Amino acid sequence: MNRLARYLFFGFAAVVLQTMLVPEIALWGQVPDLIVIFAVVVGAFEGSSAGCGAGFLAGLAVDLYHPPTFGAGVMAATVAGYLGGKAQILLDLDHAVNQMVALAATRVVHDLVYALVGTVQGSVEPLSFLVPGTIGGAIYTALIGAAVLALAGLVRGGKHVIDRR
Repeated sequence: MNRLARYLFFGFAAVVLQTMLVPEIALWGQVPDLIVIFAVVVGAFEGSSAGCGAGFLAGLAVDLYHPPTFGAGVMAATVAGYLGGKAQILLDLDHAVNQMVALAATRVVHDLVYALVGTVQGSVEPLSFLVPGTIGGAIYTALIGAAVLALAGLVRGGKHVIDRR
């Protein structure tokens, strides 16, 4: 299976799981964001442009599922994909701690962009990114993302997941 088909498959899976399963695995009201994980990983593997494209498509799919905030998810996920590409350049994402830092920081920025765009639209409460869910969600996203990447490394035979060398 070529890379584009793999990314489309995993992007579709992330959207379906985000909308159907993730609300069921909330811990203390916090949920991970699989769209952020997907966009960051594509950005880290393929660069910021591909990460933007992956984030845009995944964000669009989620926004189509939840029309009242249409546009906010697209913008936030696009930014997340861009940051994934930049994180690969700035941080060595072959290490789990760096992966978790990149995922958590990206989730916080994602939530900020989502809140700002949603506030301008009038679909999100102003300053909603300051709620405790942002930090808790960022930590949860980082832990789930690191687990997904570790599992992918095992599947690849113990190779670093994001090693582009």
